[in-house]
Amino acid sequence: MTTTWTTAVEQAADVLGEMLVEMASEGTEYTHEEIAAAALATGLKALLGDEPGAKRVEHAARVIYEKLHDADKPTWEAINAIERDFWLDIARAAVRASDAGLLQETEA
Repeated sequence: MTTTWTTAVEQAADVLGEMLVEMASEGTEYTHEEIAAAALATGLKALLGDEPGAKRVEHAARVIYEKLHDADKPTWEAINAIERDFWLDIARAAVRASDAGLLQETEA
C-alpha cells in the first residue's frame, strides 16, 4: 500500500471509531449511511487532497492524447519528451480539477 492509501484508510477508520464511540458512550445515533458516508468522505479527502500521482497523470495524459489524435498520428510511446510534458501538464490540470470537483461533491 502507498503512504497516501494507508493514511486514507487510517483516517477513515478513525472517523468510524469516533462515531462508534459516540454511539456507545453518548447515545448518539447515526444511520449506517451516515457512518459509511463519513468514513468514505474522510478517505477520499486524504486520497485526493495531495497532488495526483505520476501513474494517474500519465494514464490521463495518454487517454487525452489518444482521444484528440487520429490513428495516423504518432502513438503516445512515440512522442518526444517535450510533447509528452505538454500532455502531462494538461492531464495534471484535468486530474486536479476532477479531484477538486469530487471533493466538493462529498461536502454537499
